[in-house]
Amino acid sequence: MFVVARNKREPKRPPLATALQYENFRTAAMLVSSGCDPSSWCSAVDDLTFNKWISRSSEEQIKFTCNLVDTGVNLEVSSDPRRMDLKATLVYFAASSLNVECMRILFTAGMRADSVVVDSRAVGAMGELRPRDTEMTLLVAILYRLWGSPNRPHSLKKTLVIAREVVMVLLENGAPLGQAPRSNNPTYMSALDYALSIARFGDSSLMQLLMDWSTARNVDQDFLQRFMRRRRFPTTRLRDAVKEFHDRIFPQRAAEMQGGDANGLDQTGNS
Repeated sequence: MFVVARNKREPKRPPLATALQYENFRTAAMLVSSGCDPSSWCSAVDDLTFNKWISRSSEEQIKFTCNLVDTGVNLEVSSDPRRMDLKATLVYFAASSLNVECMRILFTAGMRADSVVVDSRAVGAMGELRPRDTEMTLLVAILYRLWGSPNRPHSLKKTLVIAREVVMVLLENGAPLGQAPRSNNPTYMSALDYALSIARFGDSSLMQLLMDWSTARNVDQDFLQRFMRRRRFPTTRLRDAVKEFHDRIFPQRAAEMQGGDANGLDQTGNS
């Protein structure tokens, strides 16, 4: 027998949500296995509780997550309706906590990598976006979480070693390189724009990682061609790398463009 203490601060909060709040994954797993309403997990939706839950890679945490997945409950519930500054799925918290094992479990359960994230506190506080501009793709939200503003010098050598698998898993599961559907700020709503901004300070390793692990599933051809035409590249080498990336994933279009300056770029990489 096990006992779930009543949450004195929020007495109406379901036992499952309370167990998650206090990181008691063993109890949470037993509750789900014993017939507790699995949908009550979303009553624990807030970034602090999620980070406590998802950031743990313990055996008990993984067992609970698997048990929750096995119930078939809707895991796409993305935010507490009282919170307008945060809209994110479980994958967002798993990725921002670098919990690759949990990410794989959630993707296997059918969660999507092309979801839209709103986190005005995490991003808006950096001065890059206004609250109404903070709707972004999951991949861009994770990049902001990991590295902050792209408009300053970054040293990615060490952090990219740690985070590269997170980025790779997102791309493998279809995370888009382009903008969120209703983006109000096109400059910062594309993963390629984020990586290009960092590259202007001399480190193109993130841009190379995105191109190495992306396929046509990750980027729209029209978006990529506009990106090539309209962006200023810091070096000819990087411009050529983006062109090679385009030609690799869209070979038919590349063949049609042979014989001229198909990118619409001059020799300096400018439109």
